[in-house]
Amino acid sequence: MNPSFTFEPPDGGGPFWPRFEAVWFFTVPPSNRATFELRIAALESAALQTGPGVLYQGTYTVTASGLAPAFEYRMVWGLESLAAVQELNNMLHAAPPMLRGCLELISQMPVMRAEIMGRTAGGMMLTVG
Repeated sequence: MNPSFTFEPPDGGGPFWPRFEAVWFFTVPPSNRATFELRIAALESAALQTGPGVLYQGTYTVTASGLAPAFEYRMVWGLESLAAVQELNNMLHAAPPMLRGCLELISQMPVMRAEIMGRTAGGMMLTVG
């Protein structure tokens, strides 16, 4: 069986193809979605300054998911290493106005989810406990 979707890294992986991704799962109240989408479009047409080892990879509207309709959006951050999680945190504390304008529209209910994923080639599993 052939897969329905194929994937190739942009520009052959470019200068920074992240080893890890932090993915946020969230929703935006229906009354704020048009504004959110305009703000995301503006954010993605500008050069978002991120911390070292952190790359904003885009915000996606989910078409099909077992988590919809509770979490209709995904914001993806590329991380060069797990240490870059702290850089992402630092950058978010001093988020530029364009990014802050997007984040303030995220609904607090249900509580936003996040996952950190490592590339299978060279990734690692983390265990707690």
